[in-house]
Amino acid sequence: MDRRVVILMGSESDLPYTDHILEALRKKGYNPIRRIASAHRTPNHLQLVLDQCEQDGIPTIYVTVAGLSDALSGTVAARASGRVVACPPDADDPGKQYSSTRLPGKAVVWYTRGPSHAATQVDTLFLEADFSQMPSQREAFRSKAAEVMQADARLQGAEHPLPHTYLGQGKTRELYDGGGSRDLGDGTLLIQASDRVSAFDQVMAERVPGKGEALTDLADFWFSQTETLIPHHFRERVDARTIRVQRAERVNIEWIVRGFLYGSLARDYQKGERILYGITLSDGLRLADPLPDPILTATTKADKGHDQPLTREEAIAQGLVSPREWNDLEGWTHELYRRYSCIASSRGIIIPDFKVEFGRTREGLIQIDEPPNHDSARLWARAFYVPGQKQEGHALDKEFLRQFLLEQGYQGDGPPPHLPPEVVDQIARRVRGATDVLLGKADDVESLGLVSVEEMVAQVRR
Repeated sequence: MDRRVVILMGSESDLPYTDHILEALRKKGYNPIRRIASAHRTPNHLQLVLDQCEQDGIPTIYVTVAGLSDALSGTVAARASGRVVACPPDADDPGKQYSSTRLPGKAVVWYTRGPSHAATQVDTLFLEADFSQMPSQREAFRSKAAEVMQADARLQGAEHPLPHTYLGQGKTRELYDGGGSRDLGDGTLLIQASDRVSAFDQVMAERVPGKGEALTDLADFWFSQTETLIPHHFRERVDARTIRVQRAERVNIEWIVRGFLYGSLARDYQKGERILYGITLSDGLRLADPLPDPILTATTKADKGHDQPLTREEAIAQGLVSPREWNDLEGWTHELYRRYSCIASSRGIIIPDFKVEFGRTREGLIQIDEPPNHDSARLWARAFYVPGQKQEGHALDKEFLRQFLLEQGYQGDGPPPHLPPEVVDQIARRVRGATDVLLGKADDVESLGLVSVEEMVAQVRR
């Protein structure tokens, strides 16, 4: 029968003591391997060592060697399906015996005094222990670990807790560790889209049914449409509302492309300004008119405080990017806007503007964050598009909610008002509808049953 003995030590200083264990085991016909992995200092490395030792299903016994408090034995017993024999160098210390054996339920350690006793215990376990249960024990560990991580995520406020380490939440998304090693460059994150909706930097109390799934559908679609155009962080879809992405160091610049005279650009133009962001615009443009060429702007990307306008020279002087990186990202942003706009236009949707972020990996720059969707871009239905007028009435983006709140006299000061069910339904129609039209699951925007902000306000006031 194949069998494996692994001598696990907490540090290199334990090597001389493990020489004696090695000798005692060899006398009994074993050919042990030795590994160094600290439960205190390198818990992730320890887990990888255990995974490597157990991936082939060979019956395994671990002889653990740890000085001071013995965290190693209990950790291995709780995480591995093999048996654990503790053989500490200071075995007569009562505290050591206590720390080695007082463990959670089903985590069992056989405590021994000295190398020869450890070798004898290994012999006994191989004769008496039932190693056929290793796969089920391994699965039980995974299940318990998943319960712990989900409980922690739930405690932090996650609405759909995943069995992964919870890293935090934004206004509408949750973030989890996705595995891999950040140091080795293959680390990943899990981004989970919630059903929350926000406006004016405030999260509404109501949830929009299906929003998280719709935005995840759209992210999956957009990244598949641009994978040959621009490198990006998307790796796979994990479930209905979660994607796995490559970890990257964020470039602290947010890029915005404007293809139509709208928003702050229109406000500046209506004040008489004609040179905007270095581009000269002619007289006679109306609100929501397409621009002769898209205008690209950049702002600082800060975790706290407001984003500030940023020029090429300022970005380079602040060390945010090199001259070459600025040129690359500027070009990539224009390319993405052309691709997004072309696809959306073919399906009856106008993208007047959108924002994008990038990050750095060992391989270079990549697109991160989210492609155009209800939360991150303006989306207009071409069927309702009228140049010279405001477009929010039948917009497929968050402007419908913003305009409704403004009609209620709310601009972000204090807790937001509750949203009537009719408003939540209209938001859901826009979120799901934009996704379905872009993915070809719905024929056109007219079939979505949208009402304008004015119609909704009148309906709510009846």
